[in-house]
Amino acid sequence: MSDITPALPNLAGVITLSDIKQKGSGSYAADYIAWAKVMQLINQHANGWLPELISSHEGGLVHKAPNGTGFICVQFVNGNHGTPVWPFAITDNRNNPIAFDKISARDLADSHRRGICSAAAAFFSLGYELWARDRKSTRLNSSHQIISYAVFCLKKK
Repeated sequence: MSDITPALPNLAGVITLSDIKQKGSGSYAADYIAWAKVMQLINQHANGWLPELISSHEGGLVHKAPNGTGFICVQFVNGNHGTPVWPFAITDNRNNPIAFDKISARDLADSHRRGICSAAAAFFSLGYELWARDRKSTRLNSSHQIISYAVFCLKKK
């Protein structure tokens, strides 16, 4: 086991315009990057860092929030090293929290994928621009087709 903790990769700016998709309409329209593309970019630019769900004290993957809803805890690991734990609420397709006893396998799978995207933005700056939604800073580097400020996973506009 190495005593040296690997530096967290900085993946800001690796998202291209062609990576961004659109889904929904009206007030629920969103730009996003598919979770599979997020994982491909992590595998390509952050080799060795893999997402992991942290079990609750009860042994399951869903943690119970004080208000009776559920959340997951995502962490990226690389060998014996890891990022801090990132909590992520389990929500429906409109970002409404789901009651702990109503969470389905589908809800868990969807939130797991969105949680990976959120944690990648937090720890690796991958697509952080989409989460920040800094419209004044949005710009496209046309020579490289890199979007500097983009949207990651489904969010309300």
